[in-house]
Amino acid sequence: MLELREVHHPRQKQKLFQEFDPQQCTWLVSDLKSKLEIQKRFLSKGLILAEDSVLRVSELWRKFLVRCSPGARVISTDLSRSLLSQWLEESEFDWAQSPGTAQNLFAYTAQLLPVLTHDQGDELLQEWWAEHSDSLVRWGHWYQLSKWAWSQFEARDLVPSPWVSAWLSNWSGQNIRWARRLFVDLGSELSAVESEVLWQLGQTSDVVVVTPGEQWRGRFDKSLRGYRILREKLGEPQSKIEMPETPTTGGYQFFRYSTMLAEIKAAIGAVRRWVEAEVPLSSIVLMAPDMETYWPILSEYLAKEGIPAAKDHLVTLQSYPDVIRWLAHLRMDAGVGVSADIELATYRPESSQQIPFDDFRRLFSIYYDVEDLKRDQHVEQLFQIHENPQGLLSRDEFVAWSLHRWPAKEVTDQLEGIFHQFFQDCPFSTKLSLRNWVSFTEKLCARIEIKVARGQGSGIQLLNLSSGEWVEATHIWVMGLTEEGMRRTETTGILLSDVLSLERDMGFYLHHPDRMQAEFEAEWMLDRQWSEAILSTPTVDFSGGIQAPAMLWLRRAMFENPDWEKCTIPPKCRWDKIQATDLAIMGQIEGWDKSLQTGLEMELPVELGTTPHLGFGRDLDLSLSVSQLESYLECPFKVAAAKVFRLSDLPELDMDVDHMSRGSLMHKLFEILTRGEVFRGDYTTEEIGIKVDQAREESQLILADERLWPPLRRKLVDMAERFVGFEQIWRANHPKTHTDGREVRVKCRWNPQTKKFVSESEEGVLFNGFIDRVDSDREGHFVVLDYKSSASGLTYYKSWLNNDSLQLSLYSHWLSLGFSELGPGEVVGALYYVAKTMDRNRGFVVDDGVDGLIDMGSRSQKLDRPGREKLIEETLLVVESVMESILRGDFRPEPSKPETTCQSCRWRGLCRAPHLN
Repeated sequence: MLELREVHHPRQKQKLFQEFDPQQCTWLVSDLKSKLEIQKRFLSKGLILAEDSVLRVSELWRKFLVRCSPGARVISTDLSRSLLSQWLEESEFDWAQSPGTAQNLFAYTAQLLPVLTHDQGDELLQEWWAEHSDSLVRWGHWYQLSKWAWSQFEARDLVPSPWVSAWLSNWSGQNIRWARRLFVDLGSELSAVESEVLWQLGQTSDVVVVTPGEQWRGRFDKSLRGYRILREKLGEPQSKIEMPETPTTGGYQFFRYSTMLAEIKAAIGAVRRWVEAEVPLSSIVLMAPDMETYWPILSEYLAKEGIPAAKDHLVTLQSYPDVIRWLAHLRMDAGVGVSADIELATYRPESSQQIPFDDFRRLFSIYYDVEDLKRDQHVEQLFQIHENPQGLLSRDEFVAWSLHRWPAKEVTDQLEGIFHQFFQDCPFSTKLSLRNWVSFTEKLCARIEIKVARGQGSGIQLLNLSSGEWVEATHIWVMGLTEEGMRRTETTGILLSDVLSLERDMGFYLHHPDRMQAEFEAEWMLDRQWSEAILSTPTVDFSGGIQAPAMLWLRRAMFENPDWEKCTIPPKCRWDKIQATDLAIMGQIEGWDKSLQTGLEMELPVELGTTPHLGFGRDLDLSLSVSQLESYLECPFKVAAAKVFRLSDLPELDMDVDHMSRGSLMHKLFEILTRGEVFRGDYTTEEIGIKVDQAREESQLILADERLWPPLRRKLVDMAERFVGFEQIWRANHPKTHTDGREVRVKCRWNPQTKKFVSESEEGVLFNGFIDRVDSDREGHFVVLDYKSSASGLTYYKSWLNNDSLQLSLYSHWLSLGFSELGPGEVVGALYYVAKTMDRNRGFVVDDGVDGLIDMGSRSQKLDRPGREKLIEETLLVVESVMESILRGDFRPEPSKPETTCQSCRWRGLCRAPHLN
């Protein structure tokens, strides 16, 4: 016999609980926390409970499954989805091959199981579709795929754990029978499918279904649909119920905070106040829709306050270093790895680093497939890529393959934990492709939790909202009441109207998730007398995302708090007060050693901006270049990053060749084409191609994919032909031109005392540089040429100092002083050589040039000898100022043009510039 017992609030359920005899009855609940709380009540009285005294509903369904079909095997959701993914790959459903299809198919099949398991389900559904063609269009193809998916599971006697109740819904008779009196207390977790199973069970057993009272059915009719179905089957009349908008129990306080952190501070303050008022710790409870979101930060604040918490500290297996490296190696050898996986395998503690990290980052920051491992031989040898990752492996074959890749030599607790659950989840006959096995193992490691610290039994309680009904407490704070936090539904294309029509016309009770379910659970749990109850909502979550208040909070707050839109400032907690104290007192409280305290006293004022940045690069043995002087003028921190901290940020290897690599290749190609005593201008296209290949080899160009080389090579051949043609014409018009220097190295030192550049053998700061090309007439005249890909950003000499361009001026100065292998000479021209347009118009030419070597191309190039010396003198004054700052360690992050410099700066992420923080 099946009986419905209405309870209008949780207190009435407590009275009903007094009828419950654990020796003769079974109390059925939805979650583990409720089961443990009920067991605790009886154990505290000294009663010994039988296994069947208190059960979760999933446990009862499994017991019935064993009776109905002893050969059936219940499998986890993760394995079910992995199997679906495997079967879809092998199927002929081309439209279902996209990523994510297995997850959607699992949801559709679960919802449609009452139809799929019915003897005449397909026939009845076809009849229903005849009158609902729009539904046929919307999810008819998913039904066909679900029918196929269920047949795959059925043929193997596999039942996914969430599907057990739906599988049982079409069974009846002695197999669905329970000897004890059954009290069903599922709240909003009672689905339409489970109500059908309970109806069948009620034909053979004594079943008491605890149902929320009539005042709850008005607003939560969809969430409580399972109870409506049972009432209809019992023939009870339906009445339209209007539930008042105000709560049945008042006295709540409502607060809105700017962030989740502010919520935590406010809650901590309230807990401290309750503790000081001698409220027992076990009578205080903090709740949230998902307490794990708050726990990492909340636990630290509780520790600072010295307030114990009755919550275990759990971590997932995937957070252990050995497991992280193991999963990375599995993904790589299965051919589904990413750049981070290569890094984990390359730099594991027990291995010697085969490649400098800067080189590794450049080669593998962007990674597409296993072919990219060939970029470095040492890295490629670390992996044993499976020859056929799509081929099927049995369970034990995968176990052997994966154990071979475990990073530690000994078996650890983590490894035992993984495979203990692995063998429980996976039947011996399971076969998956390697990639699906790896995907399943990842999900398994993310699901298994390890207890690293036990909660203190006498501490405050921290719970999820859905687990709070049986908790005994007098003071409560519920955090995180946001629309997103209260939403936990997985929807399909089957609308509620479809579900209700199938129920009414065909008698199929399909489950339909309701977004109001979490709100009902919260309202039901809160509907009791509390000494103090506070509900709060944040405006922004921990990641900065905007959050909207949940309707549960909003409806009540608007009724009781006219200023509900305003954010409340939380009171200062102990951690705030500690941070506001003097550093000496803070050090005593925190137990700092003397060196740490001294360092903080010196550095904290700098970080807070009350003391200017001190010089941090003084007295270093520096080696500089002209480009670094220019970088200093742009922003001193750029030089500090490269020369003081020795950071590197080489461009990443990608499908598009970076500008640095293109520039190096162009320089090397032009160098090769100008080699030799006499310039050669009669190359064939094939010979030019050989020179391009030579340039690639000498510049050591690495490509992300060799297929990128042919189109790039064609462009380089075209550019080289234009370069040779331009040089032929130039040399015909300037017959004294001899290219005597290519990548000419210049070395000198800056003497801080004399404020001059001196030879390398003297004292001072070392400077290195390479001049792209030096032409001469062999009569003591030099022309400096600097290759550029395009004219973008280039200016004439009159604007060099205004644009912090020092390169050509200093190269000319160094060359004239003889700081290169070419010896001293007069620089009569310094020009940019633009490869895109093959011109050398930007720069300076002294007077009218030198006959046969160079002439003035335009008036903007002309510079007399006194003007040249003045340009160099002004450049040296800039160098003097920069070097004084560098030598006193002044690398403050103060860019000359922050509005443009900082936007593209590669060091932006670690810079301490005030406007960036």
